[in-house]
Amino acid sequence: MKINLFKNYLGQSLNKLSRIAKSHNNLPALASVLITAKKGELKIKATNLEVGVVLTVPASIEKEGEVAIPLKILSSVVESINDKKITLTKNQNGIKINTKSTNTTINGISSKEFPIIPKLKKENPINLPPNQITRAIEQVIPAVAISNIRPDLASVYLKNNKKDLRIVSTDGFRLGEKIIKSNGLSQSDIESVIVPSQSAVEIMQIFKDTDEDLNVYVKDNQIVFESESIYLISRIIDGNYPDYTQIIPREFKTEVVVDKNKLIDSIRLISLFSGQDSSDIKLNFSKKEEQLTTSAKSSKVGEGSRKTKVNIKGEDVEIIFNYRYLIDGINSVKEDKIKMLLNDSSSPILIKSNREKPDFLYLLSPIKK
Repeated sequence: MKINLFKNYLGQSLNKLSRIAKSHNNLPALASVLITAKKGELKIKATNLEVGVVLTVPASIEKEGEVAIPLKILSSVVESINDKKITLTKNQNGIKINTKSTNTTINGISSKEFPIIPKLKKENPINLPPNQITRAIEQVIPAVAISNIRPDLASVYLKNNKKDLRIVSTDGFRLGEKIIKSNGLSQSDIESVIVPSQSAVEIMQIFKDTDEDLNVYVKDNQIVFESESIYLISRIIDGNYPDYTQIIPREFKTEVVVDKNKLIDSIRLISLFSGQDSSDIKLNFSKKEEQLTTSAKSSKVGEGSRKTKVNIKGEDVEIIFNYRYLIDGINSVKEDKIKMLLNDSSSPILIKSNREKPDFLYLLSPIKK
């Protein structure tokens, strides 16, 4: 095997795979990447047995071949190289890396020890515009449960409604839902899929910088996200996702529109007074004063409050939240103006953008005292 390519292409590819190819006591091959030069293409593969990724990297192939190399040392060597072009040549035990100023040899393992990454046949895929899936996961991932008991809640849910694709997460205390409009929804075989949260994070990281359209398809309890240069396959959770729509209120007594950044500034300031053992802050919405008072009190730290100008319709409400969860939801809305919908001190708050047809919502339960 002999390959000529630009250092930046190789370095960027290895960086994408660095979260997946990690050391494993029983399977050292999982800390390696499989480099394959075949049919004029260079492919670099990594897997952790939960997620498998294959990257197609621009390169000039002089001689075909295959080799498995520990990613950590390969990435470190490539990062330290100052030359623009690199030549990779397979030798008996590993790979040689040659540039104008650098010559190194890295020992590898047998490519036969590298786990097989299944290649599924693409049938009736959902086509997603660039960056839509990464943005959707970024918005809903804060609401994923951290639980080994409920793998369905420690996941991201994809629901195909034929007219749109819903990306959902919930931990039972909060909920995020993102709506994506896309082609091929009515023709796709996908109805609903539960993707482990770790896989969802890898999808977000791997595809975040791509401007290529994505095809999504499912087969044999596995899901594939594929673009022109990236192929990612993940297992899916077998089971039924909770009917989350039942917990979203249909009517609200109070509607508040507020500047997102001003609200976050107020919450962050007042959170300093919520105490070391508590994350509670109180929100008091006053229609008469057209303002929101954010406050907190701690016997150890002290107390503080801040008033924020808001547009409010409906009844006054006083409600307590975990400020970290509240900031997560507000930050997940990408627009500058947010709308907050409430009923009373014991009912969830619904947060979304102030657009006419928002495509994201965040539901957060209050702390009842």
